[in-house]
Amino acid sequence: MRRIVAVLSCILAFATSAAFAASHYVCSGATGAGDGSSWTNAYTDFGTGSGKVNPSSLVRGDTYFVAAGNYTSGGVNFNTPDSGTSVITIQAATDANNGGGAGWTNGGTGTCHQGQAVFTANVSFTTDNWVFNGVYRQSSTGSHWLDWRAGYGFKVNNNAGGGNPVSPGAAIFAGPSASSGLWANTVNNITIEYVEVDGSHSITGTSNEDRGIRMNPASGGHQLNDYVGYSYIHDTANAALSVDGNNGLTVEYNWMQNIVNTPDHSEEIAIECSNAPGVSTNSNETFRYNYLENSQGTAYIATVCSDEHDLTNFYFYGNVFLLNQAEGVAAVGYGNGDGAILLDWWNTLNGLYIYNNTMSMLSNGTGSGAAGQCDIELQPWASASSPTATNISIQNNLVYGCSQSVNHQLCP
Repeated sequence: MRRIVAVLSCILAFATSAAFAASHYVCSGATGAGDGSSWTNAYTDFGTGSGKVNPSSLVRGDTYFVAAGNYTSGGVNFNTPDSGTSVITIQAATDANNGGGAGWTNGGTGTCHQGQAVFTANVSFTTDNWVFNGVYRQSSTGSHWLDWRAGYGFKVNNNAGGGNPVSPGAAIFAGPSASSGLWANTVNNITIEYVEVDGSHSITGTSNEDRGIRMNPASGGHQLNDYVGYSYIHDTANAALSVDGNNGLTVEYNWMQNIVNTPDHSEEIAIECSNAPGVSTNSNETFRYNYLENSQGTAYIATVCSDEHDLTNFYFYGNVFLLNQAEGVAAVGYGNGDGAILLDWWNTLNGLYIYNNTMSMLSNGTGSGAAGQCDIELQPWASASSPTATNISIQNNLVYGCSQSVNHQLCP
């Protein structure tokens, strides 16, 4: 009898939770009550003005459907307080899934309809448990080369023209905020998918804080279970994706393109370790099935560290590293750094798996660095008395068209 009661209690709890989940509607052209109760009465934006929905007080467990239009000209910080593990979903509305509210028009026309929702300044997440989902990208041609770089449900535009970003720092930021009094915390379980991130289009690298997506915990903290997938991040100065102190990160099925070096540094993917030197700051991270095209700076993927750190359980597989100068914009050559993958300044490296990647034409040989390197470099902290590297597997990687020899090296 107790078991039956327990099972019924679980079923009731699940049903109660599901019953309270609701849909809300955001449409820039809506002219109704502005209370988000339907497409006719949709909120017109995220913010604190009339007809807008306050990103500090959204409903945990609910979904906010977003129609085609331009949003958040002043930027938006999603910082609704946590409620256990309850997630808030910001999602592009489609003809197939738009929450069902009255006032929606199928076929890409009408006041509220399917189409790209453009966030015209930076988007931040400074509390836990968010999904930012553009739902779709182009799929009509069947070619990754075309489909992965067009037709996204969400776009974050950080291009102010003239090689300048709209918002210095990052187009999308996930981490605690000093200004919101949350700097002692970390921000966990952030999902970003089906989003185009358009950077400053700098060709000189003078904007040294123009990152695409940055996931950064508080000092000494670890950010857990973040996800970046099915997105197009391009034309940034510094890094397309910058992560720091992450545990359980997955980065997959993205296209990153045209990353320009800066006075700070630049990588297509920067794995930083500035927040907690000397401890295991980055662990259990997977990078798979990404296209990384045209990167200046240290390497296409690199640790960016000025002190010792530990790396545990890193997986790189199925990625394509390539140079395609025909699509490049930089004034000097791409790929003039330390190859495809550089992991340096570690004290302990335990669990590294690099396999089934393709490295093609990684330099045009016109820059000041080591042109044409397609290698994988593992370099410990220079002052480490006894660095250790265990459980290392590098195999089945295809290298094509590089002007220097390929090295898989463990540097002394």
